[in-house]
Amino acid sequence: MQNRSASKGWSLAGALLIAFGVAACETQGLGQSDVERLEANIRLPPGAYRLDAYARFYAPPEVYALDDLPFTTILDPAPGWPEPRSEPVVAAVFVHADGIVEDYPAKAYLVPETELPDLVHGGCHVVNLILDPVTGETLESWCNYDSSMPDRRPPE
Repeated sequence: MQNRSASKGWSLAGALLIAFGVAACETQGLGQSDVERLEANIRLPPGAYRLDAYARFYAPPEVYALDDLPFTTILDPAPGWPEPRSEPVVAAVFVHADGIVEDYPAKAYLVPETELPDLVHGGCHVVNLILDPVTGETLESWCNYDSSMPDRRPPE
């Protein structure tokens, strides 16, 4: 009986932590209605799966320099990325929900930037996005490096 109460206590604590995490993101300028607007305008890169096939992680808007973007794979230089950037952007990482790379349910998550998935490879199982929080426009999107594909670089 005592274990059952402890279990309920932990469930309540977990629910409060999740609720606080979502509320913290919402107070930092990104809420569920913003995510719905962003997702209505998402432009996925060639080779990506359908939007609803991904666990979609969104960090609150922030001003980033190119070198500070929270991605493991980035286009270099990112086309159209103005330096210095003065307007905030939403950094997002989508992970295919088939469990090959990671096992996340396919839905939207509002997370602090430090909790964006940190996955290095995976091809289009992992998609990185830079989104405009004001217009909802996808500024840039690309798939992670696909280590299963042959290297197509010319020999040195």
